[in-house]
Amino acid sequence: MAANQARVASLADNINRPTRIISYPRKADGKPVYTSEFFGENVFSIHQIAKALPKPAFASFLKQMRGRQALDKATADAIAHA
Repeated sequence: MAANQARVASLADNINRPTRIISYPRKADGKPVYTSEFFGENVFSIHQIAKALPKPAFASFLKQMRGRQALDKATADAIAHA
């Protein structure tokens, strides 16, 4: 019986949880910005990786991305610390 009470309590907690308020980006005129306009904005891109990694590590990373080479530990560590 205790397991059933735990399930019911969990469901009640989910139902009574306060709703999230999400604010979407808006243009200066108040209209919402399309998702495609800001999608991927705060992402570690290939250009940022090129700036952050030493050239040999970046070259090794590109070879790995293209499937020509396995990712070695030194390159993986350099990417992790970038």
